[in-house]
Amino acid sequence: TFLGGYSFDVKGAPRDPQAHPTIIEMPNTGTAAQRNQLFIVEDMTRQMVQANWQGEYTSRDSVVIPIVFDGITFINPYSTKDRSSDEGGYNNQGGLMSKKGGAAIYYRWQRRYEEYDGAYSPDFTKALHPDSALIDGVKVTLPKLTLSNCIFMDNGARDGVSQEERSPAVRIDHGGGSSLIVNTLFHSNAGAPVYARTYDILTEDNDLWKVPNNVTIINCTSALNDGHIRLESENSEVHNSLIWLDDLNNDTLVQLQMGASDQWDKAENRTREGIENRMTTCKPVRTRGATTAS
Repeated sequence: TFLGGYSFDVKGAPRDPQAHPTIIEMPNTGTAAQRNQLFIVEDMTRQMVQANWQGEYTSRDSVVIPIVFDGITFINPYSTKDRSSDEGGYNNQGGLMSKKGGAAIYYRWQRRYEEYDGAYSPDFTKALHPDSALIDGVKVTLPKLTLSNCIFMDNGARDGVSQEERSPAVRIDHGGGSSLIVNTLFHSNAGAPVYARTYDILTEDNDLWKVPNNVTIINCTSALNDGHIRLESENSEVHNSLIWLDDLNNDTLVQLQMGASDQWDKAENRTREGIENRMTTCKPVRTRGATTAS
């Protein structure tokens, strides 16, 4: 858990992100690859092992460790991503992914480890299941990633960088379960505020489709970003949020994408066909003075 809002000057002062802002900003030093992300979350798993009295493993499983960022401002105006295809292929699940995006936070593909010839290696065809915790005696499933009370501003490089090479502020890859974004502001970012990927290899022929990469956004504001929110999982949701003048690099045409192709498009999808049940009490606004829709 990463918490902002603590005072550097007053010992014992109560935590207050507004009175004591915590800003994490990328310095303009080092190589381009070193400036691509402020945080990379990778291989955040723990092994659940059961053994008999002889010390022989009877079962072994992997679950994710929930990650929480609360009360922090993220700024990284130097990140870029390459133009290479992001469709399928095992290279997109791991490997050299530093240039795939996530200027502030890149939550990478979480692997499930299986035994092969006495060694444990990642198996990308097996689901890494969500974590469960005991709270007040009740077992609950926690989001793998929670962003709350945060600000993401000026993330991603602009000068001389085409839209195809611009990083999202936050990128969330598959594995481990759902993510939650609440009470958070995204503004003036060069690419998509949030990009949650789902891969074309997720079929019923493997185990991965059982743990979709759902993202729920609640009480958030996304404004003046050059790109738009892209949540590719079919069960992602956006509630009680404001989207204002996003997709600036595309004349504010597309304000929100949910699922593989469903999107809030002020020109073609004024009735929010396909996403009306997953987008409630929201106010997407295309231009100043335009009529809002909820």
